Amino acid sequence: MFATDILKVAGTKILGKDGNEVFLRGVPGVGGWMNMENFITGDPGREFQIRQALKEVLGEDKSKFFFDKFLEYFFTESDAKFYKSLGLNCTCQNGDWHADIARHDRSIWLWEKLAEHFKGNPWIAGYSPLNEPVYEAIRKIDGNHILFLDGNTFASDFSHSDVKETCGKWENTVYSVHDYSNYGFPSASEVYTGAETQKAKLGRGYQRKVVWMKQNNLPIWNGEFGPVYARKMYDGADTDKTNESRTKLLDGQLKIYDEDRISWSIWLYKDIGYQGMVYINPETAYMKLFKEFLEKKFRLAVDAWGADDSKIRDVYEPFEKFIGDNVDPKYRDLYPAPVWKFDSRISRISRNILLAEFMVKEWAGHFTGMDEAQLDEIAQSFKFENCLTRETLDKVLVAHKSVGKKFLFGRSPII
Repeated sequence: MFATDILKVAGTKILGKDGNEVFLRGVPGVGGWMNMENFITGDPGREFQIRQALKEVLGEDKSKFFFDKFLEYFFTESDAKFYKSLGLNCTCQNGDWHADIARHDRSIWLWEKLAEHFKGNPWIAGYSPLNEPVYEAIRKIDGNHILFLDGNTFASDFSHSDVKETCGKWENTVYSVHDYSNYGFPSASEVYTGAETQKAKLGRGYQRKVVWMKQNNLPIWNGEFGPVYARKMYDGADTDKTNESRTKLLDGQLKIYDEDRISWSIWLYKDIGYQGMVYINPETAYMKLFKEFLEKKFRLAVDAWGADDSKIRDVYEPFEKFIGDNVDPKYRDLYPAPVWKFDSRISRISRNILLAEFMVKEWAGHFTGMDEAQLDEIAQSFKFENCLTRETLDKVLVAHKSVGKKFLFGRSPII
């Protein structure tokens, strides 16, 4: 009964029920909420590991109480109102090795259930499934909603996509890229200042990722982008200079997207202070409890995302050399190269997986002996009222708000 209200793809555009162009603006999931991610929420390793470790410390009832309260407080009506004030109108959810991606058959089953539940619902812009089998499963149930499909290697590569086997036969489909820039991370070789040469490089990087969509007259969905930010407790005197550069980079990226009239979602909404437009106040119970632990995680570069390994290069350079000396260069490029370079694979396995696993029980041990009142207070640290907003980031989003709003019609869609 809602089919005529559902968004549709027409050439390079996404159209509303009245035939006017719609631009989606949002974040790719309320990251860290229903899919906990270690750099977002301050825990190490993977979600199933910290859930098991906390159950061992608190028992099943109290550990369940904590995680239920965490879910309750992380995203509330206050978050939704703030989210809307920034001109954002959509969301979806991330998955990766550290976020406990489900097995393939379970993923298909889940998407079938989602399609059954939301079939015909005009508040849903579309679905962002994982791969072709999921696509077919959804289409058997729901033939109306848009499907958003990622490219290979973390939505960065469409060079192996066959037109006849994808957009040639799949109607009402939008293809997704992730347009992260190296300028936005600690590993950047130079500080982004907005110089013309840097702007040109930024533009070339984006155009390289979307060339397949442009060649085939398809809409572009930038599913993820955004820099990370420095923090005074870790980065000291360089914090303001670094963040000024990262904010300038964000503005530069948004100008490119405005000019190309594309839909996008910025990573991310809320975290403990690294990248979110909203972040947990350092004076909350959670941040005070884990202050030394979080400093240790930062120093050891335990989290993969945007890690600063400058404090441990003296340890890892000899280790990487040892591995390199014993692996023939022609065998080094394992999938997903070049996204994970040779040294990245070494750090991913040794630090982000192995070392992080040894820190899981240390994280859980902080909760030893706590009652429900204490657990509730810690979980409340994630409430919007107990958070700070990253004003420089938010101002940039608001500055570009009118560009998206000017072309947005009808209901506010949610992916």
